Amino acid sequence: MRNHPLGRVLRRVATLAGLLALSAGLTVPVGSSGELHCSVLVVDVLEDGTMVTTDPVCFGSLAESVAHATRGRVRLPADVTGPELYATGFGNFDSTQSGATAIHWTGQNGTGSSVSIGVPSCSSTHTWVVNGIFVNNIESTRNACWRTRHYDQASGYGDRHDTFTAGQLDNLTGFLNRTELIRYP
Repeated sequence: MRNHPLGRVLRRVATLAGLLALSAGLTVPVGSSGELHCSVLVVDVLEDGTMVTTDPVCFGSLAESVAHATRGRVRLPADVTGPELYATGFGNFDSTQSGATAIHWTGQNGTGSSVSIGVPSCSSTHTWVVNGIFVNNIESTRNACWRTRHYDQASGYGDRHDTFTAGQLDNLTGFLNRTELIRYP
């Protein structure tokens, strides 16, 4: 992400947000490398499986964003990074019976800023209409369920890219920065 134009924009936005927050007496958690690690909470699921979510809330670490997205159900080491998890194969750190955790990154191999979402279940289809700075800005994914489908239109039509195997990280090669909607499984 360091050489990606959007990465430079995200670092500038994070810096500007930090300056504005400081002038207002607030703090904005930004990782040491200028990355944002965000989460969205599922607040409801519609009859068609669409997940109603909050806007992204950002933290200074991946571990904090995952804990927030799963409402504390999943705890990762405080200093864990996406590339470390990607290099080790990540593994299934949560159960698909009580929900699953999807993580999407703005860079390849689990690099860059991230957004985590706690998927309620893998036994039926759940849909997330991507929101915030992550629309058309996802390059790698930690699969929540046995299949994760990325669509290039918020309607769920158009081109799609499937990734497989719960707990596995995949680069969206050939589908970079084209995700507007995600379906699990």
